[in-house]
Amino acid sequence: MRVYLNGLGVVRAPSQSGNLPPMWLDRWKGVPYPGQTKDLGPGESDPDLVLGAYPATGIPSRPFEGFYRQKGVSIYIRGRTSPLVQEIYEQGLLPALHDVRNIDMNGLLVNQSMSSRDLARVGADSNGYVYACEFMMDMFSPESPNYG
Repeated sequence: MRVYLNGLGVVRAPSQSGNLPPMWLDRWKGVPYPGQTKDLGPGESDPDLVLGAYPATGIPSRPFEGFYRQKGVSIYIRGRTSPLVQEIYEQGLLPALHDVRNIDMNGLLVNQSMSSRDLARVGADSNGYVYACEFMMDMFSPESPNYG
């Protein structure tokens, strides 16, 4: 998903340089706050926005439909200001991940991606604001013995 979002100019990998905000994948220490440098390498944070994607609860397949998968992803956004968070959600994440069909996410073929939990504020402190949202992705797995 991050490669797909990077191709659309929404986020970058923390190891990449550039002007896009970094998106961490399932970071065990959580999403770093904007401007954080302790324990991070150069460019692994951003002064304004940092995102993190984590596996979320999906919906199990029904009997004889093991080829059809619904997987969820929770995205946490830490921003210096609330408007910055809302902007990347409205102008970046929503157009890329909500109500889109037949997309290739770095080799993973997604039949449909929909928002399953809208952007909501989780908290705020002296380091900025934390928001979360969630998307559900429907995909078919041709490798399944029940496919076809």
